[in-house]
Amino acid sequence: MNNLNPMISVLMNCHNGEKFLQQSIESVINQSYSNFEIIFFDNQSNDDSVKIFNQFNDPRLKYFKSDYFLELSEARIEAWKFINGDFIAILDTDDVAMPNRFSKQIKYFLNNNDLAVIGGNCQIINDENFILHETSLDYSNKQLSYMLDYSFPFNNASLMFRKKYVDEVGGYPKKYIMINDYVLTHKLSKKYSVMNLKDFISKNRIHNNSLTNKKKIINIVEQYRFLIEILSNGNEKKISINNKIYISRYYMKIIMIYCIHFQLKELRNLLREVKFYKLFFWLIKTKKLNK
Repeated sequence: MNNLNPMISVLMNCHNGEKFLQQSIESVINQSYSNFEIIFFDNQSNDDSVKIFNQFNDPRLKYFKSDYFLELSEARIEAWKFINGDFIAILDTDDVAMPNRFSKQIKYFLNNNDLAVIGGNCQIINDENFILHETSLDYSNKQLSYMLDYSFPFNNASLMFRKKYVDEVGGYPKKYIMINDYVLTHKLSKKYSVMNLKDFISKNRIHNNSLTNKKKIINIVEQYRFLIEILSNGNEKKISINNKIYISRYYMKIIMIYCIHFQLKELRNLLREVKFYKLFFWLIKTKKLNK
């Protein structure tokens, strides 16, 4: 294969990712599959991220810098313009790709023309690379397509997309900041097949400074709004009783988690943003109807 036309483009958005960046880049360079490029999109970092990136003398690593800070969804859309590969692997600067990740994923893509997204199981690790737990995402294409209407049965650190199909459905959404992978995968699942590998192909790092942890309220609120959007199809009055019960119970559990951990400030913000009075109303109303 011609190195000027890589099969895989690794999309790596970076904003002050110096702490784990070297390990993340090394995990890509050490892949058993070598026909790739790294699209390193520097989102206004002011730490040593660029210095660490420049330590790697590898023509497959390509540096691009944003003129100003972008939210995650905007950064993904901007970085997408520089992609040359047919398949796009997502890897954040604090996550790690296992050595055979690309070879396993590309094999399924090349043998399944209808496949748009492929993920896999992940080890969830902390700052010190200690394994906290392991995911179990063994579902069929039919199950995944159904589950995407209610949740995100993938791990972002393992995702690989077929670029042609992503472009066909309009690419990453501008509407959401944090759940862009979820919204994109949901759109793709309605036209093409999606799958998860049973194998462990990535390590997803959870730590205090991760974007997911810093913006967890935004993440939860966006999931709530997207869930309403899916189930209502633009008309909230059309949401079925069973779906209202599901939504209510799910977010009541989130309220309990915040209460148990005394995260009162976050809870107050969440209650205001999601308008939980609707959920209480739905629960009361559905209980009356079920009597």
